[in-house]
Amino acid sequence: MLELWGKYNPPSFFEISPLTEKLYKQQGINTQALLVHKYSTTTELYDDLRGESVTVPKDLKTYRVYVLRQRRGGSEILLETRTNTANFEIAKVAFWQLYHQHYDNKHLLLMTCNSKKINVYRYQSKTDDDCYISTDDTLNNE
Repeated sequence: MLELWGKYNPPSFFEISPLTEKLYKQQGINTQALLVHKYSTTTELYDDLRGESVTVPKDLKTYRVYVLRQRRGGSEILLETRTNTANFEIAKVAFWQLYHQHYDNKHLLLMTCNSKKINVYRYQSKTDDDCYISTDDTLNNE
């Protein structure tokens, strides 16, 4: 039965952005071992690379870092800037790397934790602005 299920429902994985993969590799982390199945049934039926069952902790924090371009009629995430990770240190590295990129004031740099905004920086903002973060500031992790 499992063989038939796998034949017609090949495992699907969440993708890792090129920036996230680069940051993981700089930290010496094997990105293949971090792939998470998209569907819970896939996760239950397939084992990870070490042959152990894959389980996701209930209190897992997911950090997302990305640049958002604001425009009339809505906003758009710049896909090449996305980083998704459960590691706050990697999220910080991605944030500061994007912080030093050159975008205009219609762009926001966002870091979220479990879909809640925790750090927001508007490019070309000034010290007194609401969405200003200095390089000396400590980033929030929750």
